[in-house]
Amino acid sequence: MLEELKEFRRTVYGDPEEKPAAARTSAATGVLIFVGVLLLIGGLFTLTNATLGVGLIGIAIFLSVLARLAQARAQQRELIEHLRK
Repeated sequence: MLEELKEFRRTVYGDPEEKPAAARTSAATGVLIFVGVLLLIGGLFTLTNATLGVGLIGIAIFLSVLARLAQARAQQRELIEHLRK
């Protein structure tokens, strides 16, 4: 019974020795963040006095989305680590 439970956990959650895919940062994620930062910097140079308020709101939203993604990734790592115990 215990071996069957261990096999079930290994099937559902993967091999505990292997780093989970969710804990790795893919190259595409890094590239998209890099492109987003480049566009943000480019957008900063095109702001005028008339668009400064909207531009600052856009920058704040961009930074908050990045922070939320980092928080979600950390929570997912913690959850996966907890489930593998």
